[in-house]
Amino acid sequence: MRLLLVVLILLYGLTACKEQSNPESQAQPLNFDHTLVLNNQPIKVVVFDTPAERAQGLMWVKALPTGQGALFVFEHEAEVAFWMKNTLLPLSLLFFNQQGELIKVLPALQPCQQTYCERVQVANTQFVLELEDNALTREWLKSWQDSGQRFRFTFQD
Repeated sequence: MRLLLVVLILLYGLTACKEQSNPESQAQPLNFDHTLVLNNQPIKVVVFDTPAERAQGLMWVKALPTGQGALFVFEHEAEVAFWMKNTLLPLSLLFFNQQGELIKVLPALQPCQQTYCERVQVANTQFVLELEDNALTREWLKSWQDSGQRFRFTFQD
């Protein structure tokens, strides 16, 4: 009986240690050290350009500073897939082709803490900009739709 109690205590301790050091439940460092200009509006961005950085993205991030976002950079234009797994804040996603032209906007995607989260896929994409949901106004979205999808982005650095 005493051995069983010791084993249970050890198992409980190991489980508690695992919960505290689980790297999957921690946000990756965000360095907003690049500036992107979208339709004459500067936006400070963190760049995710490796597979590991893109896979984690903004998971576990609790807030984004106003006027800042995350730019996902892929090696070449292709179909990309995104989900909101372990994302803690609503985000708007802007998809750009190789020339930096805006091809699709997905506003107000909601966080997902479920085992299965819906994936969105967009073809002909090389760059994806994630912004906190409130960063895109209705007026901005309407002007994009009315413009014939001509918005572009450039790096200012």
